[in-house]
Amino acid sequence: MDMNKNFKGNTIIWPDTMLHKAPVSKLHHTVLEDVEFEKKFDVYTDDDVEARYLITTALMERLNKMQVAFNARKIYTSFYEGKFYIALSTKKDLFYTGSLIKSIKYQEQFTIIFEELSSIILLIEH
Repeated sequence: MDMNKNFKGNTIIWPDTMLHKAPVSKLHHTVLEDVEFEKKFDVYTDDDVEARYLITTALMERLNKMQVAFNARKIYTSFYEGKFYIALSTKKDLFYTGSLIKSIKYQEQFTIIFEELSSIILLIEH
């Protein structure tokens, strides 16, 4: 998605690892102020100041909510060439809408869909 902030560097957010080895040689690991976010994610960037400008506390919160809403095991994001990319790793088939044979639990199914879509919309609005 397009970003409402201008940036020139590259920043990647990956699931936390013990080694903090950068996925790309020109990027280095940087530490953010949010301790809980740091427990879940590693941030790699070529510009520490710009990474802090892009990864606000509101964005951190929305990524956490998206992980919960989709029951995602891992989230990968990147800021590259003026765009924000996001990938979710989940066991759930996101294209499956339900069984044609079994009855539908309307409340439960629609609540899950609502939470998933809300997390995406909140991230886009941010």
